[in-house]
Amino acid sequence: MYQHRRADVLLAAAGLGVVIACGVLVANRLLASPDVALFHRINHWPGWLYPPMSVVQLSGVIGAPPLLAAAAALLRRFRLAAALVAATLLKVSLESVAKTFVQRGRPAETVPDVILRGNSAAHGLSFPSGHAMVIFAITTLVPPT
Repeated sequence: MYQHRRADVLLAAAGLGVVIACGVLVANRLLASPDVALFHRINHWPGWLYPPMSVVQLSGVIGAPPLLAAAAALLRRFRLAAALVAATLLKVSLESVAKTFVQRGRPAETVPDVILRGNSAAHGLSFPSGHAMVIFAITTLVPPT
């Protein structure tokens, strides 16, 4: 039987606080220079790295949370499995809400000399990153052993 725990509420509140703090920093362009410098470094890596990197990126956003949820269920860690499923289902809507408030354009709209590879979106909103949301959810939910 599921029991509500104070730690669950505190963890969710802390995660929301981190997203809000990062959103304020990004919306007010307080980290724009280091952000652009790091983006340029990664964006200008050799083109042959794109295919393997895109597989890792997509599997991280699409496959990691459900696979971890299934593994948790197999290990009879049903609370963790449920939390990972919830994070997977909530990701899109929470991401959309945060993007609406921050209103940060994608790099092709805001950063000069962007190299677009594959079917990368050139337009739209970019904060928060779906990849970052998945990584944050997993690192928050899966305790170190």
